[in-house]
Amino acid sequence: MDFPTETAVPEAHQPPAPPADGMTWQWLAWQMRLHRENFIPPPHLRGLSLAHVEAKAREEGRAEREAREAKESARRIAEAPKSIERALLDGPRAGSGGKVQALPAQRGWRLRVRYINNLRRCRNFREAAARVGIDESTARRWRAKYPAFAARCEAVVAERYAENRDDLRLRAGQVRTRPHFFRGKQVGEETIHDDRALMFLLKLEDAREARAARAEENRLQRAHEIRLKQMEIEARAEARRAAREGQMPSDAGIEAA
Repeated sequence: MDFPTETAVPEAHQPPAPPADGMTWQWLAWQMRLHRENFIPPPHLRGLSLAHVEAKAREEGRAEREAREAKESARRIAEAPKSIERALLDGPRAGSGGKVQALPAQRGWRLRVRYINNLRRCRNFREAAARVGIDESTARRWRAKYPAFAARCEAVVAERYAENRDDLRLRAGQVRTRPHFFRGKQVGEETIHDDRALMFLLKLEDAREARAARAEENRLQRAHEIRLKQMEIEARAEARRAAREGQMPSDAGIEAA
C-alpha cells in the first residue's frame, strides 16, 4: 500500500498567497494555526504569539475592509428610498415559472447589532434603518419582540439625551453678539442676553432638589413610623411577659393551700 508523502490540504483551507516581495501577516497567522508548534517562523519574527500575529493580520486589511464597508453602506443609503418604494408599491417578486420567489434568509442578530452600531453613530432611528437596509417598521417590531434589543436602543437614546442636556447647560447664559453694517462697514454691535435656557435649567434643578427633599423626608418619616411600631410591639410583649410573671406566684400559692 502506498502512503502519500504530504498531507493534502482542502481547497477551502488554502492559505492566502503571500506577495512576491515577502510574506504577509495573514499568511503567517494561517501557517501558525495550521502547523502550531511545528511551524518555524523567520528569525526576526520568532517569539511572537498567535494572538499578536492575528491582531496584526486584522490590522493589515483594516483599511480595505473599512473602505469596502463604507462603499456598501453608501450604496444601501442611496438605494433605501427605492427599496422602501418598491416594497410599498410593487407586489411580490415572481420567477420564470410564475411562482413567487422566497426571499433569502438573513441573520437577524447580525442586522440588529449593525442597527445598534449605526444608531449610536447617526442617532436617528430612520437613518439607522436606512444604513442597515431595513424598514423603520422592522426596527419597531424588533424592539417589541426582543427586550434586550429594546434596552440597547433605550440606552443609546439615554446617552444622546445626556449629551444634549450637557450641551444645553454649556450654552446656557452665553452672550451672543449681532453686528450691524452700513455700506459694507460695521457701525455697531448688539449684545443679546438670552437667559431663557438658563432659567429653564434652574427650574429643572429646583424641581429635582424639591423631589429629592420630599423623598428624603418621606423616608425619614417612614423610618420613624416603623420605629414607633416596633417600640409599641416591644412594649406589648413586655407587658404580657410581666403579666405572666405576676400570675405565676399566686398560682403556686393556691396549689400549696
